[in-house]
Amino acid sequence: MKYLHVRYSNSSWANIREKEQENNQKLEKAANVFYNSLLKERRSPGLKDIFIFRAQKASFGEPGQSFPADYVCILERKRLAQSGNKILRGRTG
Repeated sequence: MKYLHVRYSNSSWANIREKEQENNQKLEKAANVFYNSLLKERRSPGLKDIFIFRAQKASFGEPGQSFPADYVCILERKRLAQSGNKILRGRTG
């Protein structure tokens, strides 16, 4: 079995060390940015944030919990339509 002998010059080791130091500096900088963002004082949500939250809550949640009055109205209309109320069923010819 033959072994391949690879020779590295001092300049290639220097390049490897330089890249490693550069990567470590980038990693440390990113870690500091992340850590400092955790320490920042949180701001209260604005009106836009509240609207977005309510819309998402309504689309992902139960309709009875998000819009209870509307939900009761829709259930009542369905019940009346099923019971034979022609006004709520629409035109029947």
